[in-house]
Amino acid sequence: MTRRNPGLAPCLPIPLSPRLRGRGRYFKRVGKSNRQMTDDDPSTGSGQALTRAVLDKVGMTWDEVVEPRVTLNELDPEQLRRFRILCNQKGRRPIPPGEDDATVLEKLGLQHDGELLRAAVLLFGQEPRRFYPSALVKIGRFRSPTLIVDDREVYGTLFASVQPRIPRTITKRK
Repeated sequence: MTRRNPGLAPCLPIPLSPRLRGRGRYFKRVGKSNRQMTDDDPSTGSGQALTRAVLDKVGMTWDEVVEPRVTLNELDPEQLRRFRILCNQKGRRPIPPGEDDATVLEKLGLQHDGELLRAAVLLFGQEPRRFYPSALVKIGRFRSPTLIVDDREVYGTLFASVQPRIPRTITKRK
C-alpha cells in the first residue's frame, strides 16, 4: 500500500525470460507450451540455441570459452611476434621482450588456467578454420543501405584477415 493511494500496492515489473531451466534441461516458451531446447533446434535458424542460452545465462560470450583441442604449438609464432611489435610501437600495452608467449596470452585474457580460449585461436591460430569451419570475415562496400558494391570473404586469423585490408577499404570509401 502507498500513502497517497492506500488501496494500491506498488508493482515491480518482472521481466519474463523466453528460456526456462528445469531438472538440468533447458526449455523455451513457444506459444502456450514449453519445448525442450537442443543445439540442433531449427527454429533458431542457425543451431547452437542451447549453447547460446547457457552462455547467456552465465554471462559469457562464445570467444571466452576454453578450447581444449588447441595448444600453444598450434598458434602462429609469427603472428604473436608481429602483435608484440605493434603493441610496443603503439605504446598502449608494452610487452617486455623477455616475456614468453604463455605469459603474454594470460595477461591479455586469452588463456585461462593454462588453456587457450577460442579468441586466441581466432587471433593467432595457424589454421583457425580447422577448429571453426565458419570462421571468416566478410568485408563489404555499400553504395546505399541495401546496395552492395563489392564484398570479399577473408580467411585466416583476424589480424591477417583484417589488418592489411583496412587501409584499402578506407581509401576506396573516399
